[in-house]
Amino acid sequence: MSLLADAGAPTAQMGASAREVLAEVGNILLNACLGVFGDLLQVRFTFAVPRLHLDSLGSMLDSLVIGDDEIRHALLVGARFRVRASEVTGCMVLVLGVSSLDLFVQAIEEWAERITRP
Repeated sequence: MSLLADAGAPTAQMGASAREVLAEVGNILLNACLGVFGDLLQVRFTFAVPRLHLDSLGSMLDSLVIGDDEIRHALLVGARFRVRASEVTGCMVLVLGVSSLDLFVQAIEEWAERITRP
């Protein structure tokens, strides 16, 4: 827990327990974000357990592959948290296949229509 309470950014030298805490916080945030997306868009999301990457965003995105295929579509959500004067910045990457991306875009368009109707 000191990672969230003490100053300093996550580094590659973090211990296993600090990594587990950070991954669990990510899991909680992922569940919350996908729950809100699902409620707003009236869709159901499924997901894999989040993985912790202490790397640049570009390097992490370049490493995403499924089978022999590079990932072509992803939704990137940035986040910044402040706890006891410490700041934790991170991002959530939702990797979408082509059909999932089409459904996601369609759900967003339907949601936008619902909220703009008189």
